[in-house]
Amino acid sequence: MYRYLPAVAPLVAFVLSSGALGGAAADRCAAEAPAIVEITEALAAATTPAARAALRHRRGRLLHERAHEVQARADYDAALALDPDLAVAYLDRGRLFADQARYPAALADFDRAIELQPALLAARLQRGDARYEIGDHIGAVADFAAAIEIDAKSSAAYLGRANALRDDGRADQALADYAAAIRLAPEDALAWFQRAIAQHRLDRFEAERADWTTAIRLDPDIFWLYGAVYRHRHLYEELRSDHRVARQRAPDGAKALFNRGEAYRYRRQYCRAIADFTRAIDLRSGYDDAHLARGIARHAIGAHADATRDLTQALERNPNDVEALFYRARAFRAQSMPERARVDLESAKRLAPFNPVIRAAAEP
Repeated sequence: MYRYLPAVAPLVAFVLSSGALGGAAADRCAAEAPAIVEITEALAAATTPAARAALRHRRGRLLHERAHEVQARADYDAALALDPDLAVAYLDRGRLFADQARYPAALADFDRAIELQPALLAARLQRGDARYEIGDHIGAVADFAAAIEIDAKSSAAYLGRANALRDDGRADQALADYAAAIRLAPEDALAWFQRAIAQHRLDRFEAERADWTTAIRLDPDIFWLYGAVYRHRHLYEELRSDHRVARQRAPDGAKALFNRGEAYRYRRQYCRAIADFTRAIDLRSGYDDAHLARGIARHAIGAHADATRDLTQALERNPNDVEALFYRARAFRAQSMPERARVDLESAKRLAPFNPVIRAAAEP
């Protein structure tokens, strides 16, 4: 079945294996495994370069989503060798480079994608994000403005331009774009959170508190996941950097995999995060931080029973871990176990009585 691309065979086997991700997590995160198999088989029957390019690109996207970056890169490269004008392949290879913080390579691919398909909204957004990451706020503003011209209802474009304006020292101008982003996507907790940062820079502390409160109400994960970024803006880059250094020293190091998993979790790429946390746990038995992080990621994708097991494992070593108690309570609630949830929340509240998220969750 896998003879057409031997390098992919062990990856497909890993995705299909019953214990790789666990329960519902496997159902959701590994749902693409049959598609990888089908594409691999279809490649044997494809006769035209265009057809083979499209298949290599599709398989590359699936492998990329599972954090198999080397194999995904090989498929993207092959797709572009077969069809040098395949704009979406440049777009997705650029995304891979951006995930690796290889921004010059990412920008070159986004440039080519836009040259081939000027109205490709995703390419404008991705290039804007990449420019923002390297501090080119003016270039980012231009790209997000172009994205708005393509789709005036793109909340991501308004939010991206607002962030770039804010970090270019124009927080007052950013407020209009934040308002537009929130109007288009009022349930987007991240938009409220980002506007809270702008309010803070403008010394609008009551407005900041209101936005921050709304963000937490919409998504309590904001408190845990982005609160640290609020204080340490370059957390993601630090994690990616730590990962690269650790991988150079120990190619299969558990800590390196954990760091990359945390970076993916920060970006809410939960399936990639779970894959890395699982590999880290396989390499280091009793890796409590990885169990905690995997439990949170599993909860995020609806794998509540698996999340409960991971969080319980973390709490066996540290019964006073407030974050683990909070998320296990949420997992219990999702499984219709209100009494167990109440016990965990009471324990968390006793340990962190002034934590606003726990206090809100503990209210009847």
